[in-house]
Amino acid sequence: EAADSGVPLRPQKKVPVALHLARIEFGGRVVTCAPPPYWPEGAAAAVAVKLTEKDILESVTAYLITNGGQARFGMVGGRFNVKVEWLEEHFIVDRACGLVFVSEDAKKDWDSSRRIKAGDKAWDK
Repeated sequence: EAADSGVPLRPQKKVPVALHLARIEFGGRVVTCAPPPYWPEGAAAAVAVKLTEKDILESVTAYLITNGGQARFGMVGGRFNVKVEWLEEHFIVDRACGLVFVSEDAKKDWDSSRRIKAGDKAWDK
C-alpha cells in the first residue's frame, strides 16, 4: 500500500547538519572556519556549538580585513549568520550603500575613492 501511494520503502538518507564555522587553533591563534568534510557530524557540531560572540566578531573582522576593510552586509550576514543590527553594534555600517566597514579608516578610504571616481566621471564628460 505504501509503494502504491508513493511513499519510499527505504529510509531516507541522513542529511548532514548545517554547520557554518568551526574553531581551529593555528599558530597559537584560534581561527574560525568551515569544518573539514572528513569530520564526523557529531564532532563538528560539538565544535560549532561552542562558538561565542567573540569568536564570530573575530571571524567577521578577519573577513572584512581580507576583503579590503569592507564588504556588503548581505555577504557578511549570509556568511556568518548575523543581522544588520548586530553589525551596527560592532562595526561601521552604511545602510545607504549596503556596506559594512571594519574601521573608520576603511570608511574614509572608501569615501575618498568614491569622491575620486565621481570627480573622474564628471571630468570626462
